[in-house]
Amino acid sequence: MSNVSAAAGWYPLPNDPSTERYWDGSRWTEHHRPRQPGPPAFAPQSSESSGASKVLIGILIGIALVIGGCGATVAILVNATADTIELLDTEE
Repeated sequence: MSNVSAAAGWYPLPNDPSTERYWDGSRWTEHHRPRQPGPPAFAPQSSESSGASKVLIGILIGIALVIGGCGATVAILVNATADTIELLDTEE
């Protein structure tokens, strides 16, 4: 059985969308009711799908760090070059 994490609430049954079942935040209860009109409810996500989200977030953070590191390197090199040019100008 996979780990499930979602807010407690009523969710539609996959095999009967006209009926909802209550999720108490840690397990499905035996409580059922006819589906209520309103915005669609979202079924709890399994740990597999949240794992994919974590990988994607990790990749995006890694890309941001690489870009930030490249930007910092360029800034240091430009500053060092400007200082070198300034030193050469004062020696003349």
